[in-house]
Amino acid sequence: MNLALLKLFLTSIFIQIAIIAALVVIFLLVTILNLHTKAKRGEDLPEKCISCSSTSCMIKLKDVNKIKEEMKEELNKNCEKENTEEKHER
Repeated sequence: MNLALLKLFLTSIFIQIAIIAALVVIFLLVTILNLHTKAKRGEDLPEKCISCSSTSCMIKLKDVNKIKEEMKEELNKNCEKENTEEKHER
């Protein structure tokens, strides 16, 4: 009798673990697929996205790359100005 209860208990534990593992795998799969989904061309930024604080949003990540490029351009311009000023001082 005890052996039968033990088998039932272990089987129920295994089923619970399998369900939880399946849910975690599905969640990870959906999250990864969502990260690789690109916005359609010509789509404007929705109003609700302007105040969004999400750091994993693909739209925001594109904005970050654009801002980084603009900052690099400004830094390069400033470095060129400083280099020309140093040449004139010498």
